[in-house]
Amino acid sequence: MCIKSFLAIFMLAVCSHAKALIPFETETMIRGYCYAGSREDDKAFFGYASSSNAPKKITEEIPGPDGEIALIALPADEVPFGKQYHGFRLLLVNRTAKEVSFAASDSRLYITCEARNQDGEWKPIEYLPSSFCGNSRHSVYLPNGYYWEFSAPVYSGSFKTKLRYTHGGNSYSNEFDGSINPAQFKELETRR
Repeated sequence: MCIKSFLAIFMLAVCSHAKALIPFETETMIRGYCYAGSREDDKAFFGYASSSNAPKKITEEIPGPDGEIALIALPADEVPFGKQYHGFRLLLVNRTAKEVSFAASDSRLYITCEARNQDGEWKPIEYLPSSFCGNSRHSVYLPNGYYWEFSAPVYSGSFKTKLRYTHGGNSYSNEFDGSINPAQFKELETRR
């Protein structure tokens, strides 16, 4: 048996035993999950939890308008969420001429998902936990010409609607089709 045939059979065996991603079904809001790494915040005197999600250099295939900061949902670009669930790529892109700082709590950015409710109003379906420790608050920095990439869940539920992401309620991503559980509009996640 030639080496190429052996490798093909081996890879087929490995891939067939890989765990398939499952739908992300929840009956509660979940906590924000957009953690970003950057250079140190020299104004945060007492430290904070950092993130290994380093900024990546923008390439031709990264979308976003020139001269702007853009939050971009890419629901067609599937990636795992939490290692076991269907997810997609969510990008925060800096195509301005300068480095931009973002407020964070232990490197978690203030990015959450919103959905249109039964009345057509945009409502949050994710939340940001409170931090009682002042040391948790600091800034993360995204250089110009760079972006952060996050994995976002593909929600599964009985209510088909439009979704979008917001950064602190001040800027918004593109809208996209999805489905959620209506209980996500009112219940906070209880685990952790």
